[in-house]
Amino acid sequence: MTVPRASHYLAVLLALLALGGRYAWGLHTTLDLNPDDEALYIARGLRWTAGGEAPARAWGPLYSAWYVGLTRALPAEDAYYVNLYLTTLLPPLVLAAGVLRRTGRPDLAGLAGLGLLVATGNHGDWRVGHFALLVAALAWAAFPRAAGPRAWLLQAASAWLVSYIRPEFALTGVLLLGVALWEARRRRGDRAFWAAAAALALVMLATHPWQDPQGRAWAAFGQHFAVRWKARTHGAFNPYRDWPQVLEEAFGPVRSLPQAWRARPDLLLWFWGRNLLGAGRALTRALTPYPWRDAWPWAIPVGLAALTAVAAWVRRHTAAVRAQGAALGLLLAWALPALASVVLIYPRPHYLPVPLAGLWMALALVLAARPMAPRAAWRASLALLAVGLLVPRPYTHPQPRPLYRTVHGLRSQLPATAGLVG
Repeated sequence: MTVPRASHYLAVLLALLALGGRYAWGLHTTLDLNPDDEALYIARGLRWTAGGEAPARAWGPLYSAWYVGLTRALPAEDAYYVNLYLTTLLPPLVLAAGVLRRTGRPDLAGLAGLGLLVATGNHGDWRVGHFALLVAALAWAAFPRAAGPRAWLLQAASAWLVSYIRPEFALTGVLLLGVALWEARRRRGDRAFWAAAAALALVMLATHPWQDPQGRAWAAFGQHFAVRWKARTHGAFNPYRDWPQVLEEAFGPVRSLPQAWRARPDLLLWFWGRNLLGAGRALTRALTPYPWRDAWPWAIPVGLAALTAVAAWVRRHTAAVRAQGAALGLLLAWALPALASVVLIYPRPHYLPVPLAGLWMALALVLAARPMAPRAAWRASLALLAVGLLVPRPYTHPQPRPLYRTVHGLRSQLPATAGLVG
């Protein structure tokens, strides 16, 4: 493998940044701060700084804290647009840097970065999943080719940090801690590792998000079950407001998934089956370039052809692909909680950024099984980035923004403290 120099990183990342700036410019004139979760993350953080209650563990306090930092310099609605650009442009750059570090291939770094940049799953007005991806991609970029227990422990700690943005990634943290302990089973003399592992385990026990008195996961399940129930029954109710009554009518007086399973396993299987069918559609759409997002069904035959080609490639380069097994397993561990949420709750777009980026990185690692001469790799990289210029710019039709109804609603939740919200 060619070890990339600093100039290699600079060339690839500057090219992607230029493409990304051209492609994404206009976000601030097209997408708007929504009144749902995104505005609530800002509101919770601002109430916290004004002396209110800290955001609950299961409600992404790290994301609220990030917004608080932005609002020290900007009005809240402008902080949203800065965050929108950062979480659109930075994850593809970090992903490309991680691929280049691990493979030494600028063409594959460009492929992963460009594929994520233009994908529908990288766009939208809910950004919490993309912020989680940014931290996750930084962790992936730090994962060495020869991974030992300490590298796995660092990944576990990173996943636990990300669980303060999206709580489901606590599962990744626990899983990766288990991998680190397994890898270290014959290294009992490494006292620093065992001390760090014990400290992380204690932190996990003391700060886990699973006992949430506000019932975030249960509410998310209830709302989306009610969405599917309304489509099935054509009932006259608001699924986002009336979901407790819908669950009681469907399952009886239940307050958890185990209770719902005991009451009506057939309804849960129906619901999860619908989600599983919808997951394929959601992932296909997320992979489709954003300008052609409504034509996502056409991506299905392309995707099947690509899967067939990749499978054939793996059969021809089995030994080399196995050498990437640790990294591929790492990506799977990071993707599992989001994929489980897609099936158990709903295939919501903001669950998908981490699996989407993981797919692009996994593809790059598999294709790296066959080496390429450095000069040829650079020529391929330039050709690929030139193709990026052919993707139409999606944000060329300005909309009235911001929708001040949303901004006024955000302001109305805050104390009358000068300077907190512009």
